[in-house]
Amino acid sequence: MLLSLRLFFLFLAIILISAACGFKLRGQLQLNQNLGPLYLQMDPEWNILQRCLGRQLKKSGIALIENTVVPISVPSFHQLILDPITKTRTQISDNQISAQEYQLALVAVMQFIPAQRDDAAQSTPNTSLAKNIRVSHRVIQDSNQVNAGVAEENRIYDAMQLDLCSQIIYQLQFLN
Repeated sequence: MLLSLRLFFLFLAIILISAACGFKLRGQLQLNQNLGPLYLQMDPEWNILQRCLGRQLKKSGIALIENTVVPISVPSFHQLILDPITKTRTQISDNQISAQEYQLALVAVMQFIPAQRDDAAQSTPNTSLAKNIRVSHRVIQDSNQVNAGVAEENRIYDAMQLDLCSQIIYQLQFLN
């Protein structure tokens, strides 16, 4: 009985400490439904990021204009511009042994431009947003295996595009 009471209080203490530090489970994305229709403008080189954003936005019920040319047939639409997206590779340390440490980073310049609508009755986001979003990853590579290092870097950059997608969706949640 005493052991079960101790376990109960230990469990209660863990829950209270977690709640006190601000921890909470993430739920479903809560994007403003009036973000659509949304035109996504970005370099086609970043197709993993583009597919991820399209999937997340559609799952949230936001209409996405997928043409590569700005649509004239849609009278008013919001724009999400991700340009430029740059990838960097910075050498952090160069040991005299065969390992080298690098910092890989993707930086996207994100701009959200709200639609210019005539009817003020509809509640649409009226906030422009311009932000640099950066994701990075540290890598230690064997300098004797250059070809394997390049392939590994490409896989890491692909995974970083998914992280960048999450960061962009996170920023879009705060548009009112």
